Amino acid sequence: NADENTPDFRCECINKLFQLDSSETLCVPKYCADFPEDYCEKEKANSVCIGDDLENNPNFEENGVICGCKEGFVEDESEMCVDIDECSNKPDPCADKPNTTCQNKVGTFECICQSGFEEFDGDGNCIDINECNNDQNSCPDNKVCRNTEGSFVCCDSKTDIVDENGNCVPLDCSAFDCSADQNSIAT
Repeated sequence: NADENTPDFRCECINKLFQLDSSETLCVPKYCADFPEDYCEKEKANSVCIGDDLENNPNFEENGVICGCKEGFVEDESEMCVDIDECSNKPDPCADKPNTTCQNKVGTFECICQSGFEEFDGDGNCIDINECNNDQNSCPDNKVCRNTEGSFVCCDSKTDIVDENGNCVPLDCSAFDCSADQNSIAT
């Protein structure tokens, strides 16, 4: 029942990121909770709603919520959220986990064991697989398996050892002094 001298009007906010305040005369920013949960994902793939977090959205009062990239994503020149290839970063994010290789995944990365190694602690740390103990080698019956770091070699003789280049070489006993042990003899 409006006074005949008072115009009958209703305010509306033009920007969908704003809503009327309790007096219904002033547009104020909406909060993330005022939007459907998938609002930002529909507006911009791989993004999340950022409301009055002034560190990440300092202009909230003027601009309202923004759809910022999820963790593991970065905004490109076309304002799309694209995957960050953490594995191409320096330093390598897997550098603290020996015998691993960084594998990029959408939004994240994983340190995976290199060939010849296996995870042993559930924390991405990898140790050498001894293929000679596990029958995981392809040495013929007339050869002897010798484990190496991350692999194995098939040697001709039981007395062969593996040198620093990964080759089978005969054990040189002449370098050993067996005189101190009465049960040993250099042959």
